[in-house]
Amino acid sequence: MKYIVILPDGMADLPIEALDNKTPLEYAKTPNMDYMAENGITGCVNTVPAGMKPGSDVANMSILGINPKEVSIGRGALESLAMGVRIDPDKIIFRANFVTVEDNKMSDYTGGGIKSSEGRKLISLLNKELKNSGIKFIPGLDYRNIAVLDKSKLDIKTTPPHDITDKKIDKYLPQGNDASLIRDIMFKTRDILENYKKKKSSANMMWLWGEGKIDKGFSFKDKYGLKGAVISAVDIIKGIAGFLDMDIIKVPGITGDVDTNYKNKAKYALKGLKKYDFIFVHIEAPDETGHRGDYKEKVKAIEDIDKYIVGEILKNTDNDTVLILLPDHPTPCKVKTHTSDPVPFVVFYKEKKINKKYKKFTEKICEHPNLYIKNGYNFLSYIVNEVK
Repeated sequence: MKYIVILPDGMADLPIEALDNKTPLEYAKTPNMDYMAENGITGCVNTVPAGMKPGSDVANMSILGINPKEVSIGRGALESLAMGVRIDPDKIIFRANFVTVEDNKMSDYTGGGIKSSEGRKLISLLNKELKNSGIKFIPGLDYRNIAVLDKSKLDIKTTPPHDITDKKIDKYLPQGNDASLIRDIMFKTRDILENYKKKKSSANMMWLWGEGKIDKGFSFKDKYGLKGAVISAVDIIKGIAGFLDMDIIKVPGITGDVDTNYKNKAKYALKGLKKYDFIFVHIEAPDETGHRGDYKEKVKAIEDIDKYIVGEILKNTDNDTVLILLPDHPTPCKVKTHTSDPVPFVVFYKEKKINKKYKKFTEKICEHPNLYIKNGYNFLSYIVNEVK
C-alpha cells in the first residue's frame, strides 16, 4: 500500500460574515475534497497537545508521529536541519524573521515581503555589525532565517511574530532571566536596518523566536515500515523530514505562498510514488493568507489546491494508494494566527467507499465525527495499521 498525505497548512478557519457566515473552506468550491469526504473515512484529530502553542512545528510533528511533549527541539533547530547547516548541539538556535515594526506595532511579519536576494545582503550586514554580540545569522528563504547564539543554556520565552500582527510589540518581546540579552540584539538589528539606506524592502528588525537545540530524531521507515519523502517550500517541514530521516523531493516553482506551483506539487508527488511508499505534500498558502487576514485569497488558495493538487492526485492514483487530507491546525482570518482547535480529516482509497455521512469536506466534520483521534501523534499509526 502507498500513501499520500495532502496537507493545506492552516486551511481550517472560522465563519466569516462576508462569506455568508461560512468558513473559507465551506465557501470554496472543492468538488474533489468533497468527493473524498463523501466516499472516505472522515474524522477529527487533535494535532496540538494541551498546553502547547499551536505552531506548525508542533502540529506537523504530531501528524507524522512525533509526540511534541517528548521532543525538546525548537523551531529554529528544525529549520537548521532543513538547511543542512551543521550547528554545535550545545548552541541555541532561533528562528529569525525579518519584520516591519511601525509605531511600535508588528505591521508585517514578513518584512514587507523581503526576497532572499536582499535578505542575504542584509544578513551579511547584520553579522558584520554584530560580530561581537555572540550571535550569527544564517539566511534562509525570503523572510525566514535562523540565528545561532553562542550559549548552551538560556532562560527565555519568545513569541512568534505572526501571532502579533497589528499589536504593540512591548509585551511580546522575549521574557525570562536572559531576555535582556536577546532583546538587546533585536533592538540593535532594528537600529542597523533602519539606518541602512540601500534597503529595498520595509524590513527594519530581526525578530528572534522558536529557540531550541539540535535533538536526535528517529527513522520514519523504522517506525512505519515505509520509505517516506516530503514536498514543501518551507524549511520547518524540511527540518521535520530531516529529523525523521525522510527524503525531500525538490519541486521547481514552489514558493510557500499563493504564487506557488500547485501543479508541480501534484506532478512530483505522483512521480515520487515510483520510489517512495509515503509522500507528505505540504502546502503553505492557506496559512499565509490566514495570517494576513485575507479571506478572499484563502478561498482562492483552497480552490487551487482542490483543482490542481487534490484533483490531479485523485485522477492519477490506483487502488493501492491511500489518500489522506487534513490541515495541520486552523489559521483563522479573524485572528490572523494559529489556534489549537481539532481539525477534520478524510482517508480515501478507491476500492473502499463507505462514508456518505458528509457531502462536503469542512470543519463541521469535527462537530459529529465518525472517528475522533485525541492524540495527533497516534494519527498516522492508526491510518497505517487500522485502515485496510
